[in-house]
Amino acid sequence: LPPRLLQIYVYYELGSFYQNHKRYVRSRDDNQMGGAGGGAPAEKCAPRRFDSATGDPVVPCGLVAASNFNDTFAAALVPAGGGAATPLAIDESNIAWSHDASKLYGPVAPSHFNDDPATRTGGAATGPLNQDQHLMVWLRPAARPTLRKLWGSIDTPLPAGSTVRVTVLNRYNTYGFGGLKAVVLSTDSWAGGKNTFLGAAFLAAASASALAAAFFAAAGAGAFGGCLRARKFGD
Repeated sequence: LPPRLLQIYVYYELGSFYQNHKRYVRSRDDNQMGGAGGGAPAEKCAPRRFDSATGDPVVPCGLVAASNFNDTFAAALVPAGGGAATPLAIDESNIAWSHDASKLYGPVAPSHFNDDPATRTGGAATGPLNQDQHLMVWLRPAARPTLRKLWGSIDTPLPAGSTVRVTVLNRYNTYGFGGLKAVVLSTDSWAGGKNTFLGAAFLAAASASALAAAFFAAAGAGAFGGCLRARKFGD
């Protein structure tokens, strides 16, 4: 990388994790997480509605919150040609959508949430929901079975030829469902972080629409044997 200020995004990637499954996506209580709850958690949060030991409501309830990702990462910069590595700060603030923090989630304190190691499927929540950046990122379901979510950013200039070494605290269990985990470093562009899937999908859809429009316009004008020419009135 050239020796200039270039923002580096740090993502974690999970394979074979179907966050888009209908049962999984529905398993949450937005009223509760927004601060408008007060009663029993929504039935669609089952089986993560009540604490199995005390019977108290789980906040936030549901499968989405319960499977909160809890691996952590630390980065170090190794100079070109080798040498001692120096710590590289990862900025984990402001990684969630501002709309989520201000509109979707409220100052709700977690309670009875992933506090039983025997049944815990993910990490605990720290502080009010609208301040837990990593939890808010996780609670926005991914559309594909191979999901990639933002963990933080590196704002330190990286000299050309240097190496970024990432140390992972491996706590999130993907072995039970045969999933894979990866850490992805990506630079930004004028449009922000790089995500080729959405761009490719939009271009493919636009190209197909343009071809269909050209076909119907040509057919309506008499091409292709006039197969799409409008019939005369009363025909």
